[in-house]
Amino acid sequence: MPDDMRPPLTTTTSIKPAMSVLAVALFVLALFGILDVATSSPPEPSVTPLVVGGLSVAAPTNLLSACNPGGIPPSNIAAGLIVPFATTGFGAGVITRRDPGAYDCSQTLHAPHRAAKILGFYRSNLLARGWGLFSTAASVGPHHRAQLLFQKAGTDGFFWIEGITITNQSVGHASWTVEIYQASSIN
Repeated sequence: MPDDMRPPLTTTTSIKPAMSVLAVALFVLALFGILDVATSSPPEPSVTPLVVGGLSVAAPTNLLSACNPGGIPPSNIAAGLIVPFATTGFGAGVITRRDPGAYDCSQTLHAPHRAAKILGFYRSNLLARGWGLFSTAASVGPHHRAQLLFQKAGTDGFFWIEGITITNQSVGHASWTVEIYQASSIN
């Protein structure tokens, strides 16, 4: 055999570079996991706002259940369907429209409270639940009754309006209508 012929050099394939990349990736993953645990706080519990003073919210009743049939309105809007304690209803709630983007329901209620207390109840409690008060003008029509109109964006992509209109009042008693309806936009 001639001198200039040598056997080929043998090279070994090493897994060490691939293992080092994997080790760095696992280290970075573990580091970010530890940082996430160390800097995160537990989620805030969902709390119903407590309004001090004025009338208290009645325990959940079926008074406005006709206006809340199976997910319409969405839960963030249905949370505004509240009544003060000692409230009774006049008949069943009336849904006049069920069309998508045009839902409309109303319910007439009565309680042994002055009209000003009823309006104050809705003003404080709906504002505390994230509703915006956009009108305190008297209702349209021949009677010009006291009215509050609130608006809120629903999780369904629509704006919702909740109207409280005093329909009758006497000494220490008031009747009112709660109307909730969908609006495709707010101008």
